[in-house]
Amino acid sequence: MMLPALFRQLLSLAHHLSRYWSTQALFIAGYAASWTMFACAAFVGDTLLHNLVNQWRWLYLHPLWITALLFLLAGIFQWSPIKWHCLLHTRCYEQNTTVPPWRRGYRYGLWCVSSNWALMLLMVGVGMRNLLALAILALVMWLERELPQGKMLSCCAGSACLLYALLILSLPLF
Repeated sequence: MMLPALFRQLLSLAHHLSRYWSTQALFIAGYAASWTMFACAAFVGDTLLHNLVNQWRWLYLHPLWITALLFLLAGIFQWSPIKWHCLLHTRCYEQNTTVPPWRRGYRYGLWCVSSNWALMLLMVGVGMRNLLALAILALVMWLERELPQGKMLSCCAGSACLLYALLILSLPLF
């Protein structure tokens, strides 16, 4: 799902024409390693959250609060300067060719994780039940990295997340 975001980075590796495929494979392996670390952390967090819900009856009876909290967290992060700083790093290319491709991929993956972790949590927490929501979130993450108006899109996505969190809390059946 995140591989389309790598196309521009993979094209920047073209200076290794003699080892083009192996360079790309190492870059992708490093990128995948950073996302795998995020996935493991998200899995542990999800397991802990399920244990908390099982032990806390009020939270068990009001699961929409968890959804609202996820949207609130994503909305706040989308507006944060940290998000834009990390997003800027995903747009630039590392020119240092002495760094091994797997390390470049790993570093690039860490910047991607840092800029998209909140929306990825929404994908895992909410989007897995709705394929259209999953596709929209993936498109937003890709477009905010690729478009010059990425910051505006990020703010719009953040506003939508904040608005949806308020709707969830104000209209419990929504």
